Amino acid sequence: RSEDVLFSPQRISLGGNSSVRGFKDQTLTGDSGGYWRNQLRWRRAVEWAPLRPWLQEYGVAFAYDVGVIRHDRYNDGASGRMSGNAIELDARGRYFAASVGFARSLERPSAIERREHPIYFRVDAFF
Repeated sequence: RSEDVLFSPQRISLGGNSSVRGFKDQTLTGDSGGYWRNQLRWRRAVEWAPLRPWLQEYGVAFAYDVGVIRHDRYNDGASGRMSGNAIELDARGRYFAASVGFARSLERPSAIERREHPIYFRVDAFF
């Protein structure tokens, strides 16, 4: 919580893969607020021998995030509560990892015009 008016880099921002999942193109910023991220991940080792040289484990994750920006005189209308959920499927081998995540915005303030359903895809290579 800040009593002062903050410059843009110091303000809290909600929305995106690192705060409240389910919002990609629309964000909410303010001087005071916070967020809570919840994630439950399940991993399993690959047991089928022909696949093990390329794939060592796979998993699934479920997430629910919630955040709030407090109303003040400088962010009129751009305050309120946001929430979103996501499911992520991932696989990891000795030389690569890949994941795909499907997110959905659930609750949004009136400043956020539309619901979003972003899809995140990531591939990593290990040398």
